[in-house]
Amino acid sequence: MKRMVSLVLSVLLLLSMSSFALAANVTMYAADGRTISVASKDVEAYKAVGWYTEPVVLMYAQDGRTLYVEKSRVEAHKAVGWFDQPLTPVYAPDGRTLYVLSKDVEAYKAVGWSAEPFVTVYAADGRTLAVKQSDVEAYKAVGWFTTVTMYAPDGRTREVNYPDVQSWINVGWYTAPVTTVYAADGRSMIVYTSDLQLHRASGWYSSKQEAIAADPSSAEIVQILKDCERYVNLASIAGSVLKKNIDLYHMSGKSSYLVNAIKEVDRIDGYFAEIRKKTASCRMLYPFYLDADRTRPIVTSSSTASAYTYGTYAERIQTTYDYYCKRYGLK
Repeated sequence: MKRMVSLVLSVLLLLSMSSFALAANVTMYAADGRTISVASKDVEAYKAVGWYTEPVVLMYAQDGRTLYVEKSRVEAHKAVGWFDQPLTPVYAPDGRTLYVLSKDVEAYKAVGWSAEPFVTVYAADGRTLAVKQSDVEAYKAVGWFTTVTMYAPDGRTREVNYPDVQSWINVGWYTAPVTTVYAADGRSMIVYTSDLQLHRASGWYSSKQEAIAADPSSAEIVQILKDCERYVNLASIAGSVLKKNIDLYHMSGKSSYLVNAIKEVDRIDGYFAEIRKKTASCRMLYPFYLDADRTRPIVTSSSTASAYTYGTYAERIQTTYDYYCKRYGLK
């Protein structure tokens, strides 16, 4: 009896060990050919990270995709257009790409496909042509092109695809080198460099300085500006004298100092009169400018000389004048 019990226990132990061994020996396969044995409870976890329960085959689609497929499913994938051997790309003139078996490449070539990509080239008259990549340089040599060089007024250049040219033109770029020309009256214009001599012949200039020098009124304008600057300096000196006389008047009470101060005010006002006189004598068709680059015109709003706006120089004189008059109650 004891022997019978012992035998039964031994059989049960062997069965349990066998089932454990079977559970621990599920073989998993990786796409690179590796294998690993895992517990049955871990199979799904391994599948989630790219392992398979049977050997796999790399399959190829005609649109370039690839996929690892378990051997038992290879035929099913073949039935829907997949291949179990590498494919070769072929290219159509309209931009399509297709992957075919190597043995079929020549058949595709016979109906217009190519083993190399097509590139669209453009002609100056608007024609377009799809040519093999290896033939592009030959087409360029006879006047065709693939991109266009665009030019900005500041000297920058960009290579852009031909279909995008108009978009670049719309934001201020040009299809050829450009330069800026200037007129004596202060206008400026962007022109193609190839047309520069034509514009110069019609009275335009290549630089602001050249245009200013060509203005017959420029010498008189420069003299007025120099006078304005001199008046600023004189007004500053006069302002110092004015302050000194007013301070002396407050300290001593002597009216002679106040008289001197009023004379300084009249002196400053005389500078304004001189500026008005010179400005009024410089009547011209175009506004004159306060700076050498002719970017700050001195605006005229009336035919009377006293209504002229004199810009920064006169403003500095006026500020000095108004400050002292207001401070000492002389105005």
